[in-house]
Amino acid sequence: MEQGKGSLKIEINEGGLNATLVLTADPEGEVWSLPKVQNVLEEKGIIEGVSKAAVQEALKAFAEAEAGTSVRKEIARGTKPEPATSEYYEWKKLPLPESLKTQADRLFREYAFPDIKIKRTEKVKVRKKVLKKSKLLFVAPKEQIVEEWQKKIVEEPAPINPKVAATGYVEQGDYLAELRAGEPGRDGRSVLGKPLSPDPAKPVLFYPGKGVKVDRNGLLAEKSGFFRRGSNWVEVFDFLSHSWELSLSKDKATLLFAFTPGHREASIPEPSLIIAKAGEEFGFSVEQLKGPDKLREVMTRSVQTGKALERIPLTRDRDAFFSVEVSSDNLKGLLTVVKGSGRGKPLILREVGAAIKASGFSGLDFGKIQNDLLEFYHGNGIELRDYLLAEGAAPSRGEDRSFDFSVDFLPETEYEALKVGESGFPSEEAYPMGQARSLARVAEGTVVGVLSSAQEGSPGKDVYGKVIPGIPGIDPHIELLENVRMEKDRFIAETTGLLEVFDGADGIVLRVRPYRDAEVKIELSTDKMEAWLTIEPPSGSGTKANRSEIDQALKEAGIVKGIIEEAITDALEISGAGSPVRRSVVARGKRPDDAGGSRIALIADRPSGKGVTITRSGRADYRNQDRFVSVKEGDLLAEILPNDQPAEDGWDLTGKPISAKDAPALDIEIGENIRQEEEGNRIKLYAACSGEFVYEKKKLDILKVHTVSGDVDFSSGNVKFSGTVAVSGSVRSGFSILAEGHVKVAGNAEASLISSGESITIAQGIVSGGKAVIRAKSSIETIFAEQATLLAVGSVSMKNACLRCMVKCNGRLRLVGEKGNLIGGVVRAREGVIAANIGNPKGSRTEISFGQDYLVMDRIELEEREVKKLRNALARIDTTMAGLEKQGDKGRLEMARKEKLKMMKMLEKRSMLLFTLRERFEQHYDSSVVVRGTVYPGVVIESHGRYWSTETPKKGITLIFDQETGRIIEASEAEPKEGEKSA
Repeated sequence: MEQGKGSLKIEINEGGLNATLVLTADPEGEVWSLPKVQNVLEEKGIIEGVSKAAVQEALKAFAEAEAGTSVRKEIARGTKPEPATSEYYEWKKLPLPESLKTQADRLFREYAFPDIKIKRTEKVKVRKKVLKKSKLLFVAPKEQIVEEWQKKIVEEPAPINPKVAATGYVEQGDYLAELRAGEPGRDGRSVLGKPLSPDPAKPVLFYPGKGVKVDRNGLLAEKSGFFRRGSNWVEVFDFLSHSWELSLSKDKATLLFAFTPGHREASIPEPSLIIAKAGEEFGFSVEQLKGPDKLREVMTRSVQTGKALERIPLTRDRDAFFSVEVSSDNLKGLLTVVKGSGRGKPLILREVGAAIKASGFSGLDFGKIQNDLLEFYHGNGIELRDYLLAEGAAPSRGEDRSFDFSVDFLPETEYEALKVGESGFPSEEAYPMGQARSLARVAEGTVVGVLSSAQEGSPGKDVYGKVIPGIPGIDPHIELLENVRMEKDRFIAETTGLLEVFDGADGIVLRVRPYRDAEVKIELSTDKMEAWLTIEPPSGSGTKANRSEIDQALKEAGIVKGIIEEAITDALEISGAGSPVRRSVVARGKRPDDAGGSRIALIADRPSGKGVTITRSGRADYRNQDRFVSVKEGDLLAEILPNDQPAEDGWDLTGKPISAKDAPALDIEIGENIRQEEEGNRIKLYAACSGEFVYEKKKLDILKVHTVSGDVDFSSGNVKFSGTVAVSGSVRSGFSILAEGHVKVAGNAEASLISSGESITIAQGIVSGGKAVIRAKSSIETIFAEQATLLAVGSVSMKNACLRCMVKCNGRLRLVGEKGNLIGGVVRAREGVIAANIGNPKGSRTEISFGQDYLVMDRIELEEREVKKLRNALARIDTTMAGLEKQGDKGRLEMARKEKLKMMKMLEKRSMLLFTLRERFEQHYDSSVVVRGTVYPGVVIESHGRYWSTETPKKGITLIFDQETGRIIEASEAEPKEGEKSA
């Protein structure tokens, strides 16, 4: 145990929070140990916060101390009292609106120093005159000067720190700050165990300035305006901002606007925010409201005059409307009501009621109708459409009709032999060959079945109470496929063949499969020098033509020489592929060569008449045939030369010899489209125009029009011609016409390519399944088009519908007939569109762009691809140059630099061209979209990157692009009423 000799003293500080042990070493002194020191502490009453460890530390140091040395150690510590905290103001977040900052800054600069006053009361001696009454009854009062003490209120500047801590905007009656209570103090304890009281809280010294009121809850703004505050002061400057409010009319169809002007220098509320609130809180669209310019104008006038606006209409003017109509089946009486808005004619329910009474409907429930109309009138809805006023009773349906076959079906053995054949019908995917449950032989015009007589059901009543006759029974579901038609109650075969009967999902399915063998025909010219072969391909399961049949036909025609084996082989291949062969030359005799005279030497090719060409890979190409020769103006066609050949006999196709003789003068007619030029002893013949070169029946000429008799198919091949092409039939799928002149097609165009340097006319229409491309440097005309691409520098005209097509032209798309409907697809027409209807009730997406040069847009897309290629090439050159620089290959590096410089110049040139094209594309052209009938939802119309669409069908409208507002508008909006502007 630590102990030492000497003297001991205990020191307690003035507050009683600390006790210090003082030990002074003295060899002659008293011995001090831990228990003894503890006894002294208890005797002195030190009981709070005593540290035994501190006492031990002091004793250890005391034991080791030299004589006369003192050891001081704090051995006890009391608990310090926690002082009370003062009341304080908690400031509200009242930011300064961005729109008011300019006015606030100007006002704060004008009154730079806070004007905060305090009032104090002091006593002052005041002299004044008084009348003092006399003690005598009849003596008048005398005036005397007296002195008295009075209280006087004196204003003087408050002791504030003028530094501004915050500014903002406050509304009258709002609290700037709320008064918060302070925290009470907490007692402490001295080392003697006595309680120590905390210091009291200091009072809050805060100086409210002008416009600020102090109450028990905090600092209250006495007026609206800007405030600024420091650490111990706050003041409010009077500045009332403008206020506004939106409300609804009694029928909730008109949005009303109230505006109270404030300080003249306050910013007018942003009209777009008011319009946005109208949409968010009241559901009004921008189209229903007056424009922001009009709203700004009336607020400005209100501020200038100081007069408030009391509930003025913010919605556009619209007259109320109502109609009472009957459904197409006369079973429903329907009411449509539209509330008026703005300053338009209001809805008057009395007039609606009178129209309902005058309708003549039977069974009207006037009580319910009145309640529903009042609910609508006081509700938020603008329109009440197709409200059911009255309903009749539908008639019932009679007994269903039955179907009876009128043909004899094949027995099982014959059915098995014929159930599978060839047809190529589109319906084969759903109803494959061989799955028919029955077959019957039919001829064209055969009645294959009939329906039983119709029977009517029970009658009903219409909405007026009139009787509606009963409905006949349902016809059985009979699906008609290829080659079957219905006339009244009879079903008739349209071709000779086999009637196939299938079991469909909802009933029976009928189809007639053609069935006929191939037909072979040989024609011999009158001079027996040329023979033509015609093959009509088989139908359905009929047998194909073969060589033995052709040989037999040649034999029957008496042909024994001059047979062209290659032509027969080609004809069999074409026929075998399912295409007809018509008047193909398969045999040619040898004419005698007469001595002397002149002869003609052909320079231009003559068509071989072959229905096939062999490609370099050895593949047979039946689409590109050698049927005619197309030449250009100025081509050398032939030369007329002196004949120096010896005479040689000839023969005809029957083998009869033809003797040679002295040649007469050259008997040949040269047409007006061939130019002759003499050169020595020869005459050169040139094409005077582009067209088809013909040399037949001793006549040489150029035809400006190439005529295809029949269809453009395997019998004719593709057509590539330098002039005009006329087709008496149709252009079949997979074939093409490329003409430098006009193209005229009497039939229709399937999935084909037709290109013209002039105009294209297709008499019957275009049905392509999305694969036809029709392009013309002038115009395109047809009856209708379905799933085709039509490209024209001029206009595109159709009588009937344009369905799901891609149309691009620099003229106008015109759909001129009553059925001229534009449904689906994409149209880009510089001058716009004229159509009966656009879109359909199903909402098919139909896109239209107008008013810009879309051929320029094509060039922009082409140039953008070229610029991208150049930039990629430059990136590759940079990579190459970096590699060559590392390798030190200066020669190739210099070549790469030159190539890069060349490409950069090309890039600059193309970029400038692209810039010019984009400027040209932004040019607007006079254009419009005219709809004679209805434009439906799902239609999207674009011009200059602005879009128009509708959520409800609209009738009889014309859309234009307004260059002033940059919007697509209805033509009726182009000239707004006086005093109004388009929103």
